[in-house]
Amino acid sequence: MQASVSLGKPLMPQLEQFFLKRIDSAQLEKCVQIVANLNERLANSLLANESTATVLRNKGHWTDMQILQLITGFAVRRASLRDEIYCQICKQIQHDQGSMESCLKGWVLLCVCLGVFAPSERLHDCLQQMIEENAPTLPLLMSCRARLSKCADMSQRECPLSQLEYQMLIRGCESSCSVCVHLMDSMETGSAEIFKFNCHTTVHELFRELCHRIRLQDVFGFAIFLLFDGQLSPLGSGPLMDVFYRCEQYIQSHIDTLESASSRYVKMQHELREAFTPEDVVLNLPWNFIIRKQIFAPWHDPLEDPVASNLICCQLFQGLFQGHYAIASDSKLAYLLALRFYVSGMSSRSFEMSRAAMRKQVKILLTELTQSGHSKSSHFGWSKNLDLDRWTNLVIEACVSKKLFTKHPSLDTIRAELVRFTMNEWSEQFSKFYPVLSLAHNGEQTADFDCELFLKLNHIGLEIVQNVKNAKIAIAQQPFKLSAESQHLSEHSATDRALYPANLLTIETLQERRYVFSTSHAKQINDILVYILNQLKTRSNYVIATNNYGRKRG
Repeated sequence: MQASVSLGKPLMPQLEQFFLKRIDSAQLEKCVQIVANLNERLANSLLANESTATVLRNKGHWTDMQILQLITGFAVRRASLRDEIYCQICKQIQHDQGSMESCLKGWVLLCVCLGVFAPSERLHDCLQQMIEENAPTLPLLMSCRARLSKCADMSQRECPLSQLEYQMLIRGCESSCSVCVHLMDSMETGSAEIFKFNCHTTVHELFRELCHRIRLQDVFGFAIFLLFDGQLSPLGSGPLMDVFYRCEQYIQSHIDTLESASSRYVKMQHELREAFTPEDVVLNLPWNFIIRKQIFAPWHDPLEDPVASNLICCQLFQGLFQGHYAIASDSKLAYLLALRFYVSGMSSRSFEMSRAAMRKQVKILLTELTQSGHSKSSHFGWSKNLDLDRWTNLVIEACVSKKLFTKHPSLDTIRAELVRFTMNEWSEQFSKFYPVLSLAHNGEQTADFDCELFLKLNHIGLEIVQNVKNAKIAIAQQPFKLSAESQHLSEHSATDRALYPANLLTIETLQERRYVFSTSHAKQINDILVYILNQLKTRSNYVIATNNYGRKRG
């Protein structure tokens, strides 16, 4: 590997070329030495407590950040290099004991690596002893010790060092940085919870702590989503730093490829550089984290957990006014608005007071609906006739039919009714889609590289669809055996491993139909299917017919 390789373009495509080549220890030692040379300003800034701007510098086409991403990128992609990298760093530290600055550079690099990838078990104790006996400063000792102690439980990283992670290290504020997770717990904006995090924090840990704080008991189907550049994406359960890295790369890729629209992404990049407030309390990021309901369980009872039902109702109405959910008719829209008025505080008012307030709110809400995605989509079934008297009467009729102001049902009862309506009306929006490649059906090969398939999973069942928006193929409606399993490619032939680089998923139905898919989500699909089937077995008394019964003719 030559140090003169240009890194002006996005880093990961060039790393991919390096990963395809064999790298011997001499080349790796040279790469580590490059890091040591270019990281001098980083070490000095740690001693002098300089700002990030004075640390970052270029040497040709290389920056400190790019070099660190290069080293950590090697380790993330190739596990066989991890111990070698640690050994080279330890070698540098031991050989440079006479030079405080040079030795400190090695310790900084060691600290960075301990936050991204873990050493093997055979090397762990040796590293621990070296850190305890040789750390030159107390902050470095504490940081390395803390990172190494968490390596055993460390979630596997998929991405190199992120810019935010780098800033946290050089500012020495790893223990004081926090992020916000926004809640849809009101009909308007919602509240937020603040969480401290470090380089080892996972999305699953954030989610678990959030559920504990808000007392969310029915956690199945909820997930933390990323709201970034107008798009919502579920984060899964992996390392939080991987999310930061991908967002940073997304911004950088748009800056590199877009000319006319790049100013918006340049502003995002500037926000990242200024993400740390003077007090280092909460990071000011150009993206948001939101908890949302992603999928319902087949056994979901909205009365079991009022907190969950409230979150779902608020998500429904916020999504409704943002154009995420289609309204089939005027009567259904009036029904939803009536229930919304009731849970928004009108349950304690008299009918006449509610009627006056309702007319005012109907005008506001209909205006919001017409300005949202509803006015741009032809598939919304409501008439868009904005006659205020007509809509007010429709909403009042819905209130009367539900006896909202005569029987005064509890708010939990109304929220539960809204959740049931959501489950029946928008099962497509509350589904998980997994891209798959169909390999076999009932023993026959079905691989088709020109047809992109998805497994759609929701509370109704499991379907095989050709695309997310148009479910054309529904061949998996039968009950499943408890034999869905994911198989790693190591169990298959070399030909299979070459043709299908993802894991294989096998699903069998009680009608003895067998489906084989290739997908990188095999384990995740297997785990959720097995969980659902086990829960259904424990919650149900059932009999499943596997064959048709026909009386024999005498």
